[in-house]
Amino acid sequence: MLILTVDSTFAQYPIVKKIGNDSVVIMTTSQGRKINELFEQNDKEIIKLKDSVDSLKTKYVFSTKIIDSLKISKDTIKQTRDSLSKLYYDMKFRRDTNIVIYKAAEEAAETKYNKTIRLWQWINIGYFVVMVSIFSLIRADQ
Repeated sequence: MLILTVDSTFAQYPIVKKIGNDSVVIMTTSQGRKINELFEQNDKEIIKLKDSVDSLKTKYVFSTKIIDSLKISKDTIKQTRDSLSKLYYDMKFRRDTNIVIYKAAEEAAETKYNKTIRLWQWINIGYFVVMVSIFSLIRADQ
């Protein structure tokens, strides 16, 4: 009996036996429990990993949609900026052109006004000379 006890303590489990084309594994119940626990832990971790992958996929899709909408917003802002810049330079050109035209018209009007004023001044001087001459003739006759 002593020999059997020694032999069973040195027995190495698991043992693989071939039966035909199949392999049979012989192991202790504690080894089976450990393997089952490992499978359960691995299954739980796989489920967690699948959930985190699904969560990451959802976040990726959401982030991609946000990035696409930001690209569209950027393009819209760029187009608006370009059209506003074009409008600004067009309005600036018109304003500068109008200033030049207004100054030229103002100078022409001022020149015309000055000529009219000078003409009226000469007319008034002539009228004054005529009046003085008439009064001096009237005095001279008396």
